[in-house]
Amino acid sequence: MQQGVYHMSKENTYIAFRRRQQKEFESFPCFYAFSDGQLEDGMRKLGVADTDELYRGVGGMYYRKTDSVKLMELITKLDEELKAAFADDNFLFDALTTELANHEYCITYDAEEALDALGLSEAEVTGDKRMSEIFKMAVTRYLEKAVCQGVSKMTNKERMEELIYVFADADKRFGMTEAEKAKAPTLRQIIEAMSE
Repeated sequence: MQQGVYHMSKENTYIAFRRRQQKEFESFPCFYAFSDGQLEDGMRKLGVADTDELYRGVGGMYYRKTDSVKLMELITKLDEELKAAFADDNFLFDALTTELANHEYCITYDAEEALDALGLSEAEVTGDKRMSEIFKMAVTRYLEKAVCQGVSKMTNKERMEELIYVFADADKRFGMTEAEKAKAPTLRQIIEAMSE
């Protein structure tokens, strides 16, 4: 693992991975119903005569009771694939930056929902040196991009205050050592990069 060489791939490996998994999940025999008519159509599609033959999942999902073991096996397989993919540093970086954006970390400064979407906890990430390092880099890169997008409406003083708040919080929550802080870009470097 090379320190600090994480980058979003040209094609985000995490998004491509999730699309493939979504396609696989969509091949599972089920339907979604939010009205009696949709329920009847779905039952016909699955060859089910009675609602007693169905389980109701989340989000309006229905599937045959006889397929419940297959569904659990599929979900387990997809979860295990995701966990295995985290072994690749760039995949983990792509996953973290994507979910930080999806859960608006730049507004909340709370990573819990982003990590939860990946099946991770803050304790799990901070307790693993490799994951913690990649997480710190993902937060830094994501916030640099998020701050840059809002930069045109901010004064230099506001930019500096925002960045000081962000990095002070990251230092506190993720226990950056003095050596890690020394390797991190300075606020001046970040602001210069934003103006390019």
